[in-house]
Amino acid sequence: EKVRLEIIKQVCTASIQSSSHNPTTIISKELQQKLLMRMLDKKQSVRFCAIEYCSKLFGQHLRSFWRNNEPLPKEMRSLLPIPKRLIIILNSVDFNTKIFVEKMFNQNMIGYQTNHDIETEIDQRLNVTLGIIALLPEESKKQFQKFFMSQKYQLHSLINKIITTYNNLRMAKSNKNIEIDDDGDIDIDGDDEKK
Repeated sequence: EKVRLEIIKQVCTASIQSSSHNPTTIISKELQQKLLMRMLDKKQSVRFCAIEYCSKLFGQHLRSFWRNNEPLPKEMRSLLPIPKRLIIILNSVDFNTKIFVEKMFNQNMIGYQTNHDIETEIDQRLNVTLGIIALLPEESKKQFQKFFMSQKYQLHSLINKIITTYNNLRMAKSNKNIEIDDDGDIDIDGDDEKK
């Protein structure tokens, strides 16, 4: 187990640090296949390590091109099986691994940048997401949609309902000459009291 963990970390880190323009100089096609197979390792620690480092590898090499809507250089295309594999394994792994895949997908593959406005960030994240979806076979697209989009849509719908209910309560109270200010204070006919 320790040997497998170290190999995954060292190989991926070496590729990220030493070959930013050509990942295949460190990771051959055969070695990459072995790394991807570790995503289904029976040991959770090895599974998580493979998912984390393969997603980092993909993000470090490819993300900047797709975020800026640029075509991938030919030598980077060898890493395109990584997102496919991450989606495919969702059918075969436990709940904790699914949650970890989602976290690594957001954190390492799509990534976050704070040095520009929110609209640009949304556009760039969308570019990466669309690039990944375009790689997937039809069955994997359905799996991606089910796991990464449908469940989040349900959560967003719930949050929107809560916000709508809260705003409706504010409106109802304001119609009775009851005002709630931004600090959460309630003002009834000029008297202040806490909610």
